[in-house]
Amino acid sequence: MTQDDRYTLATGELGAYRLEILNRIHMPHTEFLLGRVGLRQGMQVADIGCGTGNVSNWLAQQVGSSGLVLSVDSSSAQLQQAQRNAEALTLNNIKFVEASAYKTGLPYNSFDLVYCRFLLMHLTRPADAVDEMRSLLKPNGVLVCEEADFSLCFLRSAFSCLQSPFRAFFGS
Repeated sequence: MTQDDRYTLATGELGAYRLEILNRIHMPHTEFLLGRVGLRQGMQVADIGCGTGNVSNWLAQQVGSSGLVLSVDSSSAQLQQAQRNAEALTLNNIKFVEASAYKTGLPYNSFDLVYCRFLLMHLTRPADAVDEMRSLLKPNGVLVCEEADFSLCFLRSAFSCLQSPFRAFFGS
């Protein structure tokens, strides 16, 4: 992780509550989206920027015991919380890896699905992270990046509308 990509939000137990609220809001859309792209039992899935593992745990349940989820985050505090959450659900088909989204250390050409949610908008080099994620895919694998769209910026008091690397990458 570069100095520019360090965590700026609370991590571990302190950040888990905030992430749980966001997950409750966004999970129905995530479930719909991943269902549409063909998520099914037996898949090998990488979840990049997994945070406390809310989506990772759901993915592990969906791919079942014949599948595997490898979840990556650059924060050891986030991963410790994610591991506790997975253990509480007795999930045995999920592994957590501390690494950067730019260099995950995961094996290339190994995943049916590579997923991230609300990651790219926090990175200074989102295109580099997308390149890394694409390299993880098997032939005909699917890359899904679920991100927020602040292009309307009608809530100027709540969000900054300044140009960011994320917005530049997607032509906003």
